[in-house]
Amino acid sequence: GWRVPETRCRSRKPIPGARLEELRRNLSRRSSKSDGGCRLPDARWQMPDGGPVLHSLKSQGGCRARFTFKFALLFVSNVYIRVLRKRRASMSYRKQEIWRLARDLCIEIHRMTLCKLPRFELYEQGTQIRRSCKSIRSNIVEGYGRRRYKLDYIRFLCYAESSCDETIDHLETLYETESLTDKDLYNKLRQELRKLGKMINRFLLAVEHRHRPL
Repeated sequence: GWRVPETRCRSRKPIPGARLEELRRNLSRRSSKSDGGCRLPDARWQMPDGGPVLHSLKSQGGCRARFTFKFALLFVSNVYIRVLRKRRASMSYRKQEIWRLARDLCIEIHRMTLCKLPRFELYEQGTQIRRSCKSIRSNIVEGYGRRRYKLDYIRFLCYAESSCDETIDHLETLYETESLTDKDLYNKLRQELRKLGKMINRFLLAVEHRHRPL
């Protein structure tokens, strides 16, 4: 238990023996109770009615309340960190619809340049359209990898949109020069490229207004 020193208070009167025993019992009861991991409050002597009274500067209830608040705050922060880590682990550029469409178009255009174009176009206009269509998906992936930095994310999405426009121009050039004679394939690819360009543009606007770096 707690031992109360036999000292004199401000009135310089000695503390009676019965009062001393009572103070010892009270302090021993306080020390036996659980204080929630906090220290017992500091004590000082005061003389309200001429007698020595032990009062606490900080109540035990307030100490428990502060401990409960700190524990709750720590618990909530740990839960938030875990949810954030799971969210980051589950996120991937492969789940984005613009990347999926860009991948499918890249494969179709690559096959078209190898099977539907004349041999002399294989390393001229065919090379340029293959590079531009592959640049769309590559810039989407690189921008997603830099999504922590909003300006970099926007910059690479702009690159992807410009590569999409470049691919449309190369496709139109191939059709106008009659290197690509399949009209149905030309219309299909042109329509899909325009759809992809609109999707990238809308996604770019969403990133500009609502994106929050992780």
